[in-house]
Amino acid sequence: VTPSAPLPHIHNVHHHISEKLTQENYILWQFLMVPFLEGQNLFGYVDGTLPQPPKLIPDSTSGLLVTNPAYLPWYHQDRMIFSAIISTLSVETLPHVIGLSTSREIWITLETLFAAQSQSRILQLKQQLANLKKGAQSVSAYFQKAQGFANLLAAIGKPIDNSELISHILAGLGADYDPLVTSVTTRQDSIPLTDLYGYMLSYEQRLETHKSALELNISTADTAQRQSPSYLRNNRGNNSGYRNFNFSLG
Repeated sequence: VTPSAPLPHIHNVHHHISEKLTQENYILWQFLMVPFLEGQNLFGYVDGTLPQPPKLIPDSTSGLLVTNPAYLPWYHQDRMIFSAIISTLSVETLPHVIGLSTSREIWITLETLFAAQSQSRILQLKQQLANLKKGAQSVSAYFQKAQGFANLLAAIGKPIDNSELISHILAGLGADYDPLVTSVTTRQDSIPLTDLYGYMLSYEQRLETHKSALELNISTADTAQRQSPSYLRNNRGNNSGYRNFNFSLG
């Protein structure tokens, strides 16, 4: 697209940009807005690669200043982009762009305004991922939460690779998962994320099976103890809980 060529029109901005820009969601708003503008060959207006042409230029014959034929098409297109961006701003954000005249001025102003916040959000997401613990939640819920943080980082242009995500996931598992962690970390090759999820689900099932068997043994032992002669009850041994079991990824 050049200023002298027919310029595209911006359509259906609200079908693509469902989020109004607020003080908290600039990263998400930008993530939605950039591909929308790029898809219509309009991002050059806001990033400066399609700058505003001069309104007047010298006439090639007389040398007098005349209206630049490239100016009005550029101006009209930029006003449409300007209006589209304005329509995606929340009431609390609008005052920051009052008085600006081009879509690029709006873009730079918002970028500057929210730059520190964007960096803070990135650090926050990375910290949340690093501190994530499985605890009592299911493998499915835990894995989904970790993947969610990774997806958010990718969405704001700061993706982490699968090996880093796997390290965070393994670090957040409890001691019951130590055999699985050992099996993964001692592999010679890297493990795909989908395979890790499958192994974690399988291991969770094994833990549940062992837990059910242990609870059944304790219940049976208690019943037998209550029914045994009193002189045998004092010899009851203590149950030591789970026994370690090996886990191999195969």
